[in-house]
Amino acid sequence: MRPPYPLRWVVCAVVLSLTVSLSGCIAIPYKTASETKHDLSQVPNPELVRLSVGPRHDLEEMAEAVLKQDKRLQQVDGQTFIDAAAPEQELTLARLLEPATYALIEPLQVDYLVVFSEPEDETLGHVGGFIPFLGIGGSTASTSAWAAVIDMRQQRLVEQLQSKSVGKSGGVIYGFYGLALEADTKGGAQRGLARRVAETIANERPAGSAPEVVRVVFLANERIPSPEEARAAEATKPLPDLTPLRSHGNPKFEAAAPPTAEQGLIYFYRPDHGNEVPLDVRTGTREANIATTRLWRGGYFPFYAPTGAMIVWPESDQAQSVTLDVKPGETYFVKGWASWGWSGPHRHLALVDDDEGLREVKKCRRLPSAAD
Repeated sequence: MRPPYPLRWVVCAVVLSLTVSLSGCIAIPYKTASETKHDLSQVPNPELVRLSVGPRHDLEEMAEAVLKQDKRLQQVDGQTFIDAAAPEQELTLARLLEPATYALIEPLQVDYLVVFSEPEDETLGHVGGFIPFLGIGGSTASTSAWAAVIDMRQQRLVEQLQSKSVGKSGGVIYGFYGLALEADTKGGAQRGLARRVAETIANERPAGSAPEVVRVVFLANERIPSPEEARAAEATKPLPDLTPLRSHGNPKFEAAAPPTAEQGLIYFYRPDHGNEVPLDVRTGTREANIATTRLWRGGYFPFYAPTGAMIVWPESDQAQSVTLDVKPGETYFVKGWASWGWSGPHRHLALVDDDEGLREVKKCRRLPSAAD
């Protein structure tokens, strides 16, 4: 098996850890690169997106990073903007884009609004080992940062942007001393996003165009539950608070008994990477369905389904449903995961082929049913 880090890294780490033995443990951060994706699609349900000035620390960091990219940019105070756009009420994206709102914010002369979501961290894997007095370990992680640019003069969405940075952290410990290299994935994602936001505005307002100053307000977004979601939360009995697999206390994978001639077998599973957002699975039809299991990272659940058409979906998002034509004695693999977007976490399910499903589910641990 190929080691996760080049041998020269390990040798250098050992030598350096010994030479700094009088200093104890030292952590050395390093910058990671980022990749940015562009999305021109409109925002679904803008009435469910609340705009605010928090979390302040992340918002201030991102605003400062964007302003450094283009000296023409001039920041407008976020709270002043909200108070002007929605006096005595909360400011949603839908309200902001109403024609009547423009008359309220026109005196502020705002050219662009930049909306940020809180960065999302993911742990992608761990490696490591230990012999007497010497330990070596590391991990791979990523951070995703998201933003949207809105032209306030024309009251239109210009672009949505997502920047993702992946990096490896690792270190060596000798006795009570050590040295570690730490990947700054959050900084990498934020730096990449700040550059792309500034570039987007520059493309819309090229240098030399009048006026020379570009006034920008920076806000954060917050998801508001829809009335249907609020009613469903009250009417639907919640799943039990099943323990996530971080403790690895659940049983390792064991193939389920083959289905009978009147059944099919569905493995619901979720690979052990990504965020910790729980994913509740429902099966059946729209009219008659049951809560089946809660998918945590690294977990699986075997479900015996009656033959015929069956729909499976994340309880929080029926639009992400998968329809199965369950055949007698057949086995199916349905993979779950969660991503991050404008309105917060989005949960997904997808039918995958047998090779992929079997390979990934073997790395998971057994989850209880919703009824356990």
